[in-house]
Amino acid sequence: MGQLRYLIFVGLIGLPGCATKEPSRELYVSPTKQFAIEVQIGDEEDISNKHEIFLKLLDDDWDELDIARTKASAAMNYDIFWEDDRTVVLYSSDIGVFAWYVTRDEKIIRAPVDYKLNKKAEKVFNKKMGR
Repeated sequence: MGQLRYLIFVGLIGLPGCATKEPSRELYVSPTKQFAIEVQIGDEEDISNKHEIFLKLLDDDWDELDIARTKASAAMNYDIFWEDDRTVVLYSSDIGVFAWYVTRDEKIIRAPVDYKLNKKAEKVFNKKMGR
């Protein structure tokens, strides 16, 4: 009977710690699943950027390839989507619409935003916000 109590005690105390899981990640996977964007809030090395949104470019094995600083604040509403397999778009209520392009050497660089892409980003954002 003593062993049974011990097993129940260990089960009640020890198992909940095993049930912890990795925090959920905000991921946006490209249409062909070749890349993904992981949102990182804040810069671990610079406390003044603790609310800034950074875009981590990941490959299909979830390895980090590059990171882009957006200057958008996570305290504001935002949405991210892939325009195509190499262009990711951020709409932020504080800084507007910005885009980044994945180069052939798998770096993420700023891309131009034309009128059509700007309007599409506004539409996607408003739909997310229920407007």
